[in-house]
Amino acid sequence: MTASEIRTEAWLAAAEYFIAINDWPAAEAALRRELLLDSTDARAYTLLARALKYQKRKDEAGRAFFQAAKLEPENPDYLYNLALFHQENGELAAAEKIYLELINKYPAYADALANLGRLYQDSNQPGKALLYYHKDLALRPNDPDSHFNLAFMYLLTGDYSRGWKEYEWRFKRTAVDRTYPHSFTQPRWQGENFAGKTLLVHGEQGFGDNLQFLRYLPPAKRRGGRLLFEIPRQLCKLLQNHPGIDQLLIFDHQQAYPKAFDYYIPLMSLARVFQTDDAGPPPPEPLIKAPGALCRAWRVRLTGKAGFKVGLVWGGHPVPDPARSCPALELAPLLELDDIDFYGLQTGPPAEEARELKQFSSFRGNLGPEWHSFADTAAVIANLDLVITIDTATAHLAGAMGKAVWTMLPFAPDWRWGLEQEKSPWYPSMCLFRQSEPGNWQAPLAQIKTRLNASAVKNLKTRPEPQTKL
Repeated sequence: MTASEIRTEAWLAAAEYFIAINDWPAAEAALRRELLLDSTDARAYTLLARALKYQKRKDEAGRAFFQAAKLEPENPDYLYNLALFHQENGELAAAEKIYLELINKYPAYADALANLGRLYQDSNQPGKALLYYHKDLALRPNDPDSHFNLAFMYLLTGDYSRGWKEYEWRFKRTAVDRTYPHSFTQPRWQGENFAGKTLLVHGEQGFGDNLQFLRYLPPAKRRGGRLLFEIPRQLCKLLQNHPGIDQLLIFDHQQAYPKAFDYYIPLMSLARVFQTDDAGPPPPEPLIKAPGALCRAWRVRLTGKAGFKVGLVWGGHPVPDPARSCPALELAPLLELDDIDFYGLQTGPPAEEARELKQFSSFRGNLGPEWHSFADTAAVIANLDLVITIDTATAHLAGAMGKAVWTMLPFAPDWRWGLEQEKSPWYPSMCLFRQSEPGNWQAPLAQIKTRLNASAVKNLKTRPEPQTKL
């Protein structure tokens, strides 16, 4: 090995060390020194692209990924890296072209098949997404992520019988420790009669998921004895005395579970037990009822001049889907309508955007920061005529209460909302308003504004109020 080659390897080793400790500027410096010695090193360009990417220098990272693929065009990994870079930055046409070229040369490149399937999923092309997910699964029949991808598309397209079966693979995914922290010695419930015994149903994933699948608890209860339901603390007050639940348990990583139960099942797995065909989910019965005392307290607060009251939610947590959030100021066309009082129902960091809406006299303020739990949310919703929201837990809560709710969806929606329908298959009181192109909320908001006129208001005001708890 020559002295130059020794120095080259030394700089590469230094760069890999800095990458391992996430010191991206130091890694970049080492790699640029290495490339001064050998400007044809595709591996170094790939590492440089990674260092630039994590420094949010997108254009420079793209050029480095491109250079690596140019130097070694027959190396499929470099082509894959370039395609993935384009995909992560929303440059789907460029990514698609490279993936197709790569798969044509290397048809067994499973990661490329899976990511091309995801690209088509994000492009609202379900047929192509299913095609490439199936090709990926044929190469990796025991890969949990491959099965989970397929589950998403089956459920999105209404193929529930196959979708729920594939959805069970979620417990074998790499991120299972984050999404499923449970370990039980009791057998998992398969739907058999458990008369005289106790079944533990535990919640999973987000607040909205728990509210959405609550409908399966009463039929589970009818198959046996005692039913325990474990949920996050924020939902406990809301669901006290809810039919089908004998005892609520608060989810707590440090809390010891009661040993006196005979079976367990994750909440979302109840769908597979009770929904064995593609007829669609059962309605949310019984409806969730807001606590009566809280309803009365909030009724005093919601004393707007117009009489017709609309709640607004514009932002959600960026995980799992940042595309579902709508900047608050894009709701301005709605706030210009006459004879309507608008109330923010926004919590979390997006609540800060409420200040941008204060310029509109119809905006009566954001109530979300005052809430202690979902019982408060439900009490406010019970006093409104309509909720307009993005895909978030508030949409599920309003739907589960039977409240009129208009849900705005991104171009590539979550599986639970289907592809084209205007009515939700999960909530009879919910209407869906979809983006016609990625990132553009103007079309769904224009539809909402058209419907939110005097005639729509008159019809909505005749809707009966959901009952509340005493």
